[in-house]
Amino acid sequence: PEIIAMVEEKTGIRFMRNPIIYICDTKKCMKDYTGHNFEPRASSNKRGVFLSTRLIGKIEETRYILPHELTHVLSVENINILFQAIPPAWFDEGLATFVADGTGAEKVSREQAIESIIAGKYFIPNGDGKMFSRMYGDKWGLEPHMFYRQSMMFVEYLHQKDPDRFREFVRNVFSGKEKFSKLFSKSYGSTPAVVWGEYRSKLHKT
Repeated sequence: PEIIAMVEEKTGIRFMRNPIIYICDTKKCMKDYTGHNFEPRASSNKRGVFLSTRLIGKIEETRYILPHELTHVLSVENINILFQAIPPAWFDEGLATFVADGTGAEKVSREQAIESIIAGKYFIPNGDGKMFSRMYGDKWGLEPHMFYRQSMMFVEYLHQKDPDRFREFVRNVFSGKEKFSKLFSKSYGSTPAVVWGEYRSKLHKT
């Protein structure tokens, strides 16, 4: 219950129903319920969160992962696919990693991500997501944990600019009534790419 409450507090969104946590005891179970041909530690969809055999006996690691996956459950509960109001991958993964205090990007530190950004190795945040062609880190030659860390840092920056405005923005995104790019512009007065550029400039000055 405390993990659910923490996710709701950080996002400003309440779950429509109590999320269900499934524990798969075989790789086949994980593939059948999530569609993954590989075995991630955890995955999520509208049904709930699925934990793989990789987490058996790892209670603390599971506690760290749950906030990340539960944030994804919140997203798929709310996003209106019919209106194509789908957030881009950088926001989806960045928000989940932000809520989970970095879980999902453990292999890359903040310092390493900053070094990468300053060296010109970073993603470019797009304005809208697409159901079947979302852009992840591989488009820019970034490993998953680097992409997640950089995305988290950008989401964190948006939160720090104005926490109340950020929560309102997230609520509007999850309402699924308007496109992400339009909502971003209303909240931050520009495009994600421009605000990301502002953030990168700040990193160069530190």
